[in-house]
Amino acid sequence: MRIRLKFLLVFLLLTACGGKVKTNLACEGEAKESWFDEGYKTAMEAKPIRTFDKYKNQCGEAITKEQRASFIDGYTKGALEFCTYENGFEIGKTNKEFPQVCPFEIRGKFLEGYKRGQIAYNDKIKRMEKNQRDAEQAAERIDNLAADELGRINGQ
Repeated sequence: MRIRLKFLLVFLLLTACGGKVKTNLACEGEAKESWFDEGYKTAMEAKPIRTFDKYKNQCGEAITKEQRASFIDGYTKGALEFCTYENGFEIGKTNKEFPQVCPFEIRGKFLEGYKRGQIAYNDKIKRMEKNQRDAEQAAERIDNLAADELGRINGQ
């Protein structure tokens, strides 16, 4: 009983602290770099700029204009690095949803890569389906040959 109570108390303390610490660090952190890094990371993870709204909702007035600008600067840098033909292709070939990261002005190459990636994905699916059909047909032929051979043996 006593162990359960201690465990419950420790769990409640960790849970209560765990939710607050991250918010306080994000809201009250004055390090410009951390906001820049968060913006950069957000873009590189293919999350929309509106992700910043969650910080506004959590922190309210605690977010300064400088922190907001730093987040946007980081996001912009991340978007410029993320929005490449190669990344578009990688996302397209895994059939992931088209991310809303790339501004219209730099979306062209990313979109081209995404479309080519989707073509590659669809080709892969078609090849897999064909291989599946071929395997099923081969198995059916083997079954038929086995049945014919068994009939021939039993007929003798």
